[in-house]
Amino acid sequence: MLPYPSGADSLDKPALTTDQVTESLTLAEAIDKKFDAEDFSFAKESEQLRKNQFLDSLIIMGWLSRNLNQRGVDLIRNNQSEAAEKLFLAACKIYRGSPKGNVVAQANLRQANRESDYEFDEELDRLMSNDELLSLSRIDSTLKTYGPFNLTQACFQLGQNFARKTQIRQAYHELTWAAELATTLPDPVFYIADMFMSYELPEKAQLFIERLAIMHNTNPFTPEQQIKLIRLKTGLLLASSGPTEAEKYLVEKLKPHMNSLTGLHTMLAFHLDHDQNAKALGLLDTWLKDNPDDLNTLTDKLRRSD
Repeated sequence: MLPYPSGADSLDKPALTTDQVTESLTLAEAIDKKFDAEDFSFAKESEQLRKNQFLDSLIIMGWLSRNLNQRGVDLIRNNQSEAAEKLFLAACKIYRGSPKGNVVAQANLRQANRESDYEFDEELDRLMSNDELLSLSRIDSTLKTYGPFNLTQACFQLGQNFARKTQIRQAYHELTWAAELATTLPDPVFYIADMFMSYELPEKAQLFIERLAIMHNTNPFTPEQQIKLIRLKTGLLLASSGPTEAEKYLVEKLKPHMNSLTGLHTMLAFHLDHDQNAKALGLLDTWLKDNPDDLNTLTDKLRRSD
């Protein structure tokens, strides 16, 4: 492992050194040969030990599987997918004597190679598609038992969990990798941008906001996502040019969206955040003229008028 540079502004994880990559490549080759031996003795022995519940074996094989999976994730995040696949496969094989095996390594292997001939657990899809492994009550146990994920949604959920714990560096790693895995999925990128803006770090949010704009140009966002992007861009402008310019931008860009509650609430929030109560009430009046049966907005107006 490499330490983070002292006092560095970057949240990026240090890349593996050439020596670390070489070491992992050598390990992958050695393990590949071990498991592909004609008699397959090592894998068979480890499986039998696990089935017979030898406690030392349970601990050792679990540790090995988790750490092989960890190395595989480190490699694939450093563009060494072929070597990573070998380590994922070894992590699966060495742990296969346990119930279901290392399901995270299996999912990572399948992500790396959809054509793999490994016999995946029949419940793998179910385990990966719900919160059984990634619920707040189980997420730490899952990582300690199986090692890290290399799946878009799992990395996204992990990033959210780290952010809730204010573990910003870990959150950043998982969220940015989720974005790398699915370039057309904007949710992780929105989350990172929002996170940095909430911590008043617009300079760090800007890169991700620019990326969202590119994603929108390539594959147009939904109206609600468009409004979120407008709000984030407004935040950048607010930091660089002040409230007057930010308000002008927001009013102009929200014009096509002011017939939606999301558009209304975005504009309303800006007015209230800047003590523009008269403008906020005027906005509510205009909305109620067009939507007289909107009781929630009417109640909101009455509360703000007190």
